[in-house]
Amino acid sequence: MATQLIQIGPGNVAQKLHRDLENFPAFIKMGKSGPCVAANCMIALTDFTEENGATRVIPGSHEWDNFEMSEEERFRHEDTIPALMKAGDMLIWDGKLVHSGGENKTESEYRRGIALPLTPAYFTPEETYAFSIDLEIVRTLPAHVQKMIGFRSVFPSSGSGLWQHNFEKLEDYLGLN
Repeated sequence: MATQLIQIGPGNVAQKLHRDLENFPAFIKMGKSGPCVAANCMIALTDFTEENGATRVIPGSHEWDNFEMSEEERFRHEDTIPALMKAGDMLIWDGKLVHSGGENKTESEYRRGIALPLTPAYFTPEETYAFSIDLEIVRTLPAHVQKMIGFRSVFPSSGSGLWQHNFEKLEDYLGLN
């Protein structure tokens, strides 16, 4: 899990349409029948309006048959709708859903939200916590939280393990045990 503060300021253009699932190409090939390996949650800190860049979604795009479109076939902003929200509202979507941050057409209004992208622990995190959280702080966290933010190795049901240092458990290398 990663947490991001996303701010769209006056004059910012719309973000490129995308699926969060694109971080994991093998699952794109599975299309709509693949597992949900990415989800996102956006909490509005300010009102999300059409004018200030509300998150835009293409309804039903998580159910399309072909997730491997060419650039010419890619998503079009005219197919999107705004996810209008009041401050405090929350939008949750599957990583297969096509979406983007919208264009901010205002002169002085900022659109702010907290994004909480979620992926299984065996995927590399979106954020580089190892460079942004002091190891002494990490030492005070419970083991499951250390694992969630990438300070412990992960051992899925198959394979030799992920997120290790020279085949040594990361938590052993960092002295977290």
